Amino acid sequence: MAPGEHEQVKILLGAYVLNLLTPAERSGIEAHLVGCADCRAHYEYLRPVPGYLGLLSTDDVATLIDDRDDDRNDGPLDERD
Repeated sequence: MAPGEHEQVKILLGAYVLNLLTPAERSGIEAHLVGCADCRAHYEYLRPVPGYLGLLSTDDVATLIDDRDDDRNDGPLDERD
């Protein structure tokens, strides 16, 4: 395994389960998963995410985005007014 490959694979696994990688990237991930139990476990953890995302309605997504934006606007910077 090349230096940093393990960390890079873990970062790309989210895109892998969402089928957002190029064929070359997918092949690289798949080759790494064959020999890395830690990344395979992380993949198994992320594998159901696309199905869960498919259960969300557009209203659910809009609410999640609004809630996230509200959370980002809280804090010390808002208290300076």
